[in-house]
Amino acid sequence: MRIRDLVAVGTIVLGLVSACSSEDRRTEPPAGIMCGEARCAGGETCCIDCDGRGLCGPPGTACAGFACFVDSGGGDAGEGISCGGTRCAAGQVCCIDCDGRGNCGPPGSSCAGTACLDSGTASACGASTCPDETDPAHACGDSGGACGANDQPCCEGACTAGLMCCSGVPYPPDGVCYTDCPAVSDRAMKEGFEEVDPSSVLERVAQMPVTRWSYRAEPGVRHMGPMAQDFSAAFGLGASDRRIEFVDANGVLIAAIQGLEREMRRVRDDNRALRRDNAAMRRELERLERRIAR
Repeated sequence: MRIRDLVAVGTIVLGLVSACSSEDRRTEPPAGIMCGEARCAGGETCCIDCDGRGLCGPPGTACAGFACFVDSGGGDAGEGISCGGTRCAAGQVCCIDCDGRGNCGPPGSSCAGTACLDSGTASACGASTCPDETDPAHACGDSGGACGANDQPCCEGACTAGLMCCSGVPYPPDGVCYTDCPAVSDRAMKEGFEEVDPSSVLERVAQMPVTRWSYRAEPGVRHMGPMAQDFSAAFGLGASDRRIEFVDANGVLIAAIQGLEREMRRVRDDNRALRRDNAAMRRELERLERRIAR
Protein backbone atom coordinates (compact mmCIF):
# COMPACT_ATOMS: atom_id res chain seq x y z
CA MET A 1 0.00 0.00 0.00
CA ARG A 2 1.31 3.50 -0.84
CA ILE A 3 1.84 6.23 1.84
CA ARG A 4 -0.93 8.35 0.39
CA ASP A 5 -3.28 5.34 0.57
CA LEU A 6 -2.31 4.70 4.23
CA VAL A 7 -3.10 8.34 5.03
CA ALA A 8 -6.42 8.07 3.16
CA VAL A 9 -7.37 4.91 5.03
CA GLY A 10 -6.33 6.49 8.34
CA THR A 11 -8.53 9.52 7.62
CA ILE A 12 -11.50 7.31 6.75
CA VAL A 13 -11.04 5.24 9.90
CA LEU A 14 -10.77 8.34 12.09
CA GLY A 15 -13.96 9.69 10.54
CA LEU A 16 -15.68 6.38 11.19
CA VAL A 17 -14.56 6.37 14.82
CA SER A 18 -15.84 9.92 15.29
CA ALA A 19 -19.24 8.79 14.07
CA CYS A 20 -19.13 5.91 16.56
CA SER A 21 -18.68 8.32 19.46
CA SER A 22 -22.20 9.65 18.93
CA GLU A 23 -25.22 8.13 20.67
CA ASP A 24 -26.02 4.63 19.35
CA ARG A 25 -29.43 4.86 17.67
CA ARG A 26 -31.14 1.47 17.37
CA THR A 27 -33.39 2.21 14.39
CA GLU A 28 -34.68 -0.26 11.84
CA PRO A 29 -31.95 -1.37 9.39
CA PRO A 30 -32.32 -0.02 5.85
CA ALA A 31 -33.40 -2.39 3.13
CA GLY A 32 -29.93 -2.50 1.58
CA ILE A 33 -28.40 -0.56 -1.31
CA MET A 34 -28.02 -1.40 -4.96
CA CYS A 35 -24.46 -2.39 -5.83
CA GLY A 36 -23.91 -2.71 -9.56
CA GLU A 37 -26.43 -5.38 -10.57
CA ALA A 38 -26.77 -6.78 -7.04
CA ARG A 39 -28.44 -5.56 -3.85
CA CYS A 40 -26.50 -5.56 -0.58
CA ALA A 41 -27.95 -6.78 2.69
CA GLY A 42 -28.89 -4.26 5.35
CA GLY A 43 -25.80 -2.79 7.01
CA GLU A 44 -23.47 -3.60 4.12
CA THR A 45 -21.48 -1.11 2.08
CA CYS A 46 -20.85 -1.40 -1.66
CA CYS A 47 -17.57 -1.31 -3.60
CA ILE A 48 -17.89 -0.69 -7.36
CA ASP A 49 -14.85 -1.41 -9.50
CA CYS A 50 -13.87 0.48 -12.67
CA ASP A 51 -15.75 -2.07 -14.79
CA GLY A 52 -19.02 -1.32 -12.94
CA ARG A 53 -19.09 -4.59 -11.01
CA GLY A 54 -20.22 -4.29 -7.40
CA LEU A 55 -19.13 -6.12 -4.26
CA CYS A 56 -21.01 -5.93 -0.96
CA GLY A 57 -19.24 -6.10 2.39
CA PRO A 58 -19.19 -4.84 5.99
CA PRO A 59 -18.08 -1.28 6.85
CA GLY A 60 -14.33 -0.96 6.39
CA THR A 61 -14.21 -3.20 3.30
CA ALA A 62 -11.42 -2.16 0.93
CA CYS A 63 -12.14 -1.71 -2.78
CA ALA A 64 -9.19 -3.36 -4.52
CA GLY A 65 -9.97 -1.87 -7.94
CA PHE A 66 -8.41 -4.65 -10.01
CA ALA A 67 -10.29 -3.53 -13.13
CA CYS A 68 -8.85 -0.01 -12.83
CA PHE A 69 -5.44 -1.08 -14.04
CA VAL A 70 -4.58 -0.65 -17.71
CA ASP A 71 -3.94 -4.31 -18.45
CA SER A 72 -7.05 -5.59 -16.69
CA GLY A 73 -9.44 -5.05 -19.57
CA GLY A 74 -11.93 -3.16 -17.38
CA GLY A 75 -14.65 -2.00 -19.79
CA ASP A 76 -15.56 1.23 -17.99
CA ALA A 77 -12.08 2.14 -16.70
CA GLY A 78 -11.60 4.86 -19.30
CA GLU A 79 -14.91 6.71 -18.69
CA GLY A 80 -15.46 6.66 -14.95
CA ILE A 81 -18.35 4.99 -13.12
CA SER A 82 -21.63 6.17 -11.63
CA CYS A 83 -21.35 6.38 -7.84
CA GLY A 84 -24.43 7.13 -5.73
CA GLY A 85 -25.48 10.34 -7.47
CA THR A 86 -22.02 11.35 -8.61
CA ARG A 87 -19.53 10.05 -11.21
CA CYS A 88 -16.00 8.96 -10.42
CA ALA A 89 -13.02 9.95 -12.56
CA ALA A 90 -11.34 7.35 -14.74
CA GLY A 91 -9.29 4.94 -12.64
CA GLN A 92 -11.25 5.57 -9.41
CA VAL A 93 -13.33 3.08 -7.43
CA CYS A 94 -16.65 3.90 -5.79
CA CYS A 95 -17.73 3.31 -2.18
CA ILE A 96 -21.49 3.57 -1.51
CA ASP A 97 -22.60 3.93 2.11
CA CYS A 98 -25.80 2.50 3.61
CA ASP A 99 -27.60 5.81 2.94
CA GLY A 100 -26.85 5.54 -0.79
CA ARG A 101 -24.21 8.28 -0.82
CA GLY A 102 -21.17 7.57 -2.95
CA ASN A 103 -17.52 8.52 -2.52
CA CYS A 104 -14.81 8.10 -5.16
CA GLY A 105 -11.19 7.23 -4.45
CA PRO A 106 -8.10 5.42 -5.73
CA PRO A 107 -7.95 1.59 -5.84
CA GLY A 108 -7.53 0.25 -2.31
CA SER A 109 -9.85 2.85 -0.73
CA SER A 110 -11.79 1.66 2.30
CA CYS A 111 -15.60 2.01 2.55
CA ALA A 112 -16.05 3.44 6.05
CA GLY A 113 -19.81 2.81 6.21
CA THR A 114 -20.51 5.62 8.69
CA ALA A 115 -24.24 5.57 7.88
CA CYS A 116 -24.33 1.81 8.49
CA LEU A 117 -22.98 2.28 12.00
CA ASP A 118 -25.28 5.22 12.71
CA SER A 119 -28.28 3.08 11.87
CA GLY A 120 -27.26 0.37 14.30
CA THR A 121 -26.90 -2.26 11.59
CA ALA A 122 -23.21 -2.91 12.21
CA SER A 123 -21.06 -3.53 15.26
CA ALA A 124 -20.12 -0.39 17.17
CA CYS A 125 -16.49 0.72 17.24
CA GLY A 126 -14.64 -0.53 20.28
CA ALA A 127 -17.22 -3.20 20.98
CA SER A 128 -16.33 -5.62 23.74
CA THR A 129 -16.55 -8.65 21.46
CA CYS A 130 -15.53 -9.42 17.90
CA PRO A 131 -18.26 -9.52 15.23
CA ASP A 132 -18.26 -13.32 15.41
CA GLU A 133 -16.25 -14.94 18.18
CA THR A 134 -16.85 -18.40 16.68
CA ASP A 135 -15.11 -17.42 13.42
CA PRO A 136 -11.34 -18.21 13.63
CA ALA A 137 -10.69 -15.60 10.91
CA HIS A 138 -11.34 -12.86 13.44
CA ALA A 139 -8.54 -14.18 15.70
CA CYS A 140 -10.39 -13.21 18.87
CA GLY A 141 -8.71 -15.86 20.99
CA ASP A 142 -5.51 -13.90 21.62
CA SER A 143 -7.42 -10.85 22.86
CA GLY A 144 -9.99 -12.61 24.99
CA GLY A 145 -12.77 -11.92 22.47
CA ALA A 146 -12.36 -8.13 22.59
CA CYS A 147 -11.76 -5.93 19.57
CA GLY A 148 -11.16 -2.32 18.57
CA ALA A 149 -8.64 -1.32 21.26
CA ASN A 150 -4.85 -1.13 20.90
CA ASP A 151 -3.25 -4.48 19.96
CA GLN A 152 -6.71 -6.05 19.50
CA PRO A 153 -8.40 -7.29 16.30
CA CYS A 154 -10.24 -4.67 14.25
CA CYS A 155 -14.03 -4.46 14.63
CA GLU A 156 -15.12 -5.07 11.04
CA GLY A 157 -12.35 -2.80 9.76
CA ALA A 158 -12.68 -0.14 12.49
CA CYS A 159 -10.79 0.77 15.69
CA THR A 160 -11.33 3.10 18.62
CA ALA A 161 -10.34 6.76 18.39
CA GLY A 162 -6.72 7.44 17.46
CA LEU A 163 -6.01 3.91 16.20
CA MET A 164 -5.66 2.51 12.69
CA CYS A 165 -6.73 -0.90 11.41
CA CYS A 166 -3.56 -2.53 10.05
CA SER A 167 -4.32 -5.45 7.72
CA GLY A 168 -2.45 -7.49 5.11
CA VAL A 169 1.03 -9.02 5.35
CA PRO A 170 2.62 -8.83 7.85
CA TYR A 171 -0.64 -8.11 9.73
CA PRO A 172 -3.62 -10.48 10.13
CA PRO A 173 -6.09 -10.61 7.19
CA ASP A 174 -8.89 -9.04 9.28
CA GLY A 175 -6.53 -6.45 10.77
CA VAL A 176 -5.26 -5.41 14.17
CA CYS A 177 -5.55 -1.98 15.84
CA TYR A 178 -2.39 0.10 16.34
CA THR A 179 -1.48 3.79 16.50
CA ASP A 180 0.23 3.35 13.11
CA CYS A 181 1.03 0.53 10.69
CA PRO A 182 4.80 0.12 10.39
CA ALA A 183 6.37 -2.71 8.43
CA VAL A 184 7.02 -5.50 10.94
CA SER A 185 10.56 -6.88 10.62
CA ASP A 186 10.82 -9.30 13.54
CA ARG A 187 13.20 -12.18 12.70
CA ALA A 188 10.82 -14.58 14.44
CA MET A 189 8.16 -13.82 11.81
CA LYS A 190 10.42 -14.73 8.86
CA GLU A 191 11.78 -17.83 7.18
CA GLY A 192 13.66 -18.91 4.05
CA PHE A 193 16.65 -16.59 4.55
CA GLU A 194 19.04 -16.10 1.59
CA GLU A 195 22.25 -14.12 1.23
CA VAL A 196 22.13 -10.96 -0.90
CA ASP A 197 24.88 -9.65 -3.20
CA PRO A 198 24.84 -5.86 -2.60
CA SER A 199 26.97 -5.19 -5.70
CA SER A 200 24.44 -7.00 -7.90
CA VAL A 201 21.57 -5.10 -6.28
CA LEU A 202 23.38 -1.79 -6.89
CA GLU A 203 23.91 -2.64 -10.55
CA ARG A 204 20.23 -3.50 -11.05
CA VAL A 205 19.12 -0.31 -9.27
CA ALA A 206 21.42 1.72 -11.52
CA GLN A 207 19.82 0.16 -14.62
CA MET A 208 16.21 0.61 -13.47
CA PRO A 209 14.24 3.36 -15.27
CA VAL A 210 13.11 6.20 -12.99
CA THR A 211 10.56 8.71 -14.30
CA ARG A 212 8.23 11.50 -13.17
CA TRP A 213 4.50 10.75 -13.46
CA SER A 214 0.99 11.30 -12.06
CA TYR A 215 -1.62 8.83 -10.83
CA ARG A 216 -4.71 8.78 -13.06
CA ALA A 217 -6.88 9.36 -10.00
CA GLU A 218 -4.66 12.28 -8.90
CA PRO A 219 -4.24 14.46 -12.04
CA GLY A 220 -1.75 17.31 -11.82
CA VAL A 221 0.13 15.90 -8.81
CA ARG A 222 3.62 14.76 -9.80
CA HIS A 223 5.59 11.88 -8.31
CA MET A 224 8.93 10.25 -9.07
CA GLY A 225 9.93 6.60 -8.99
CA PRO A 226 10.22 3.30 -10.85
CA MET A 227 7.34 1.23 -12.20
CA ALA A 228 6.26 -1.77 -10.12
CA GLN A 229 6.62 -4.01 -13.16
CA ASP A 230 10.29 -2.97 -13.63
CA PHE A 231 10.96 -3.44 -9.91
CA SER A 232 9.42 -6.92 -9.97
CA ALA A 233 11.36 -7.90 -13.11
CA ALA A 234 14.64 -6.72 -11.55
CA PHE A 235 14.27 -8.28 -8.09
CA GLY A 236 11.35 -10.75 -8.13
CA LEU A 237 10.03 -9.47 -4.79
CA GLY A 238 6.49 -9.08 -3.45
CA ALA A 239 3.20 -10.78 -4.22
CA SER A 240 2.30 -8.60 -7.21
CA ASP A 241 4.03 -6.81 -10.09
CA ARG A 242 1.56 -3.90 -9.73
CA ARG A 243 2.83 -2.45 -6.47
CA ILE A 244 6.13 -2.00 -4.61
CA GLU A 245 5.92 -3.05 -0.97
CA PHE A 246 7.62 -0.76 1.57
CA VAL A 247 9.60 -3.63 3.08
CA ASP A 248 10.98 -4.62 -0.34
CA ALA A 249 11.82 -1.05 -1.39
CA ASN A 250 13.63 -0.46 1.91
CA GLY A 251 15.56 -3.73 1.59
CA VAL A 252 16.65 -2.93 -1.96
CA LEU A 253 17.75 0.58 -0.97
CA ILE A 254 19.77 -0.65 2.03
CA ALA A 255 21.43 -3.38 -0.07
CA ALA A 256 22.22 -0.84 -2.82
CA ILE A 257 23.76 1.52 -0.24
CA GLN A 258 25.90 -1.35 1.04
CA GLY A 259 26.96 -2.11 -2.53
CA LEU A 260 27.82 1.55 -3.10
CA GLU A 261 29.85 1.65 0.13
CA ARG A 262 31.82 -1.41 -1.00
CA GLU A 263 32.47 0.20 -4.38
CA MET A 264 33.64 3.42 -2.71
CA ARG A 265 35.88 1.42 -0.36
CA ARG A 266 37.43 -0.36 -3.37
CA VAL A 267 38.00 2.99 -5.12
CA ARG A 268 39.60 4.39 -1.94
CA ASP A 269 41.88 1.35 -1.64
CA ASP A 270 42.87 1.64 -5.32
CA ASN A 271 43.54 5.34 -4.84
CA ARG A 272 45.79 4.69 -1.82
CA ALA A 273 47.71 2.05 -3.80
CA LEU A 274 48.16 4.48 -6.70
CA ARG A 275 49.37 7.17 -4.32
CA ARG A 276 51.91 4.77 -2.80
CA ASP A 277 53.13 3.74 -6.26
CA ASN A 278 53.32 7.38 -7.34
CA ALA A 279 55.32 8.32 -4.23
CA ALA A 280 57.72 5.41 -4.83
CA MET A 281 58.20 6.43 -8.47
CA ARG A 282 58.84 10.03 -7.40
CA ARG A 283 61.50 8.96 -4.91
CA GLU A 284 63.18 6.78 -7.57
CA LEU A 285 63.09 9.66 -10.05
CA GLU A 286 64.69 12.01 -7.51
CA ARG A 287 67.40 9.42 -6.82
CA LEU A 288 68.20 9.11 -10.54
CA GLU A 289 68.32 12.88 -10.94
CA ARG A 290 70.81 13.15 -8.08
CA ARG A 291 73.06 10.49 -9.70
CA ILE A 292 72.96 12.29 -13.05
CA ALA A 293 73.84 15.61 -11.44
CA ARG A 294 77.10 14.21 -9.97
